[in-house]
Amino acid sequence: MRIAVASWSRRHAGGAETYLEHVLPALCAVGHDVAYWYETEQPASARPIVLPPRLQVRPIADSVTDALSWRPDVIVVNGLLNDALEARLLSAAPSLFVAHSFAGTCISGRKTWSAPVERPCARRFGPPCLLHYFPHRCGGRSPLTMVSLYARERRRLLALAGARRIVTLSHFMREEYLKHGFAADAVVCVPYGPPAALSPATRPVKVGGTLVFVGRLDRLKGMHVLLDALPDAARRLGRSLTLTVVGDGPERQALERQASLLAGSAVNVRFEGWLLPEARDAQLRAADLLVVPSLWPEPFGLVGVEAARLGVPSVGFDVGGIRDWLVHGETGLLAAADPPEASTLAATIADALRDPGRLSAMGQRAAAVATAGPTPVTHATELAGLLASIVAQPTAH
Repeated sequence: MRIAVASWSRRHAGGAETYLEHVLPALCAVGHDVAYWYETEQPASARPIVLPPRLQVRPIADSVTDALSWRPDVIVVNGLLNDALEARLLSAAPSLFVAHSFAGTCISGRKTWSAPVERPCARRFGPPCLLHYFPHRCGGRSPLTMVSLYARERRRLLALAGARRIVTLSHFMREEYLKHGFAADAVVCVPYGPPAALSPATRPVKVGGTLVFVGRLDRLKGMHVLLDALPDAARRLGRSLTLTVVGDGPERQALERQASLLAGSAVNVRFEGWLLPEARDAQLRAADLLVVPSLWPEPFGLVGVEAARLGVPSVGFDVGGIRDWLVHGETGLLAAADPPEASTLAATIADALRDPGRLSAMGQRAAAVATAGPTPVTHATELAGLLASIVAQPTAH
């Protein structure tokens, strides 16, 4: 098959780009002719997605007609900035949409209320969202922005009806689209996991005190809540804690200022910025525990599986698709998230680190579950089968 894969960026900005970096070579490896179409080279400071040499790579923001002249059998859309362009691709050929975020199901895409407290939103997208937008601070303060965002997401939801299938990476996201009226056979969860670890996941049993966070530094990722939680967790344990922060984003300066207020306490925080995969994995291997303090319902949370492959258990708020890979008491611990609070996270971190033997057992179990789970190759193979069935469908829905 000739498969065109479209997404918004040629560079890394989050989990979707890591997914593409792994899945595109796997699609090529199973014998398909694959093209990668993208809108922008932003963020300029991020590294480019590593792509196979045989892949056709093309910017499409100004030349979608030229791209379509390649005549793909099927188009896989991973979410674009321009909703009109996204809609055109979904209708230009048999298409499949991979849901990395809440496209068409949330007025702001955040799926999180900011007031009276920050907490995930479980509402179905629709006109009542306009009534909740300001009281729950779902976005900015401008009525014009609210109306514009609502209109955009409504267009996106309608355009998704043009896709032959919606693919999700978690069961939580499949339920999200079913809640929005899509037929059960139109939304498919195709399990996904990162490549196998390059070295064994055996780890020494030790008194835990080393934490790591990996992700984009924006408010929805909850790093400010984690920083609030650390002194309480250290007090509960009666020992010092060290946190390594791998990632960057718009909240970094504010978070560094917040972390500086912990100087002289039992908490040490180090910001590393974005790291290449090998250096990131080295930080994961050195940690006793990955913390995933996301306040929004994570569509999947790939970093947890990446850590598990290395034998690192996780603590995270019980939001979104995290339950697909974090089994409470076996591969890590879930913190209650109604609402997600620093005190709850602190207690859960302390509980995870208190017993070194239990911590080690959770790491071993995490590695076993992740190693037995899906990989980019198994995901690409199942995805290719789904694409073949889409191409074989009659044009009429």
